Amino acid sequence: MEFRKIWLDILKGLGIVFVVVGHFCNIERMHDWIYSFHMPLFFFASGYLYRRKPILETIKNKFRTLMIPYFVLGMLTQLFYAINESFHAREADVGELMIGLLYGTYSSIVYNRVLWFLPTLFCITIIYSVLKISVWGQIACFVTIILTMISGFRLT
Repeated sequence: MEFRKIWLDILKGLGIVFVVVGHFCNIERMHDWIYSFHMPLFFFASGYLYRRKPILETIKNKFRTLMIPYFVLGMLTQLFYAINESFHAREADVGELMIGLLYGTYSSIVYNRVLWFLPTLFCITIIYSVLKISVWGQIACFVTIILTMISGFRLT
């Protein structure tokens, strides 16, 4: 039986706090610093918990747990706002909204843009599974995250 890693729970909790503070912070330097690492922190936590499985099993599992909720919530959100727009005499192109959802990027999702994280995590997990990053690759990723955090301290 594997016990929970308390330090990882604390790290994820801090990540959630940084996301909230980052979204509401009006101090530009603090906002920039938090945005330099808060999402990579979640990717690091997800990667740390990753357990290798056959690639097809990984794709099937991650599609079920990440992409199905993404598409369901995304379509409901896009349709809700498209209907809401029509009540305010503004037209929303539902087809365009759905195509934006297929792209899955922050700029292509018109409503509920925070969903970008799910397809991005799905893609990163699949890439990681295909490449089967070695321990040195994981260290390089961790160093990249640290350097990204440090760059948030720059004096520009």
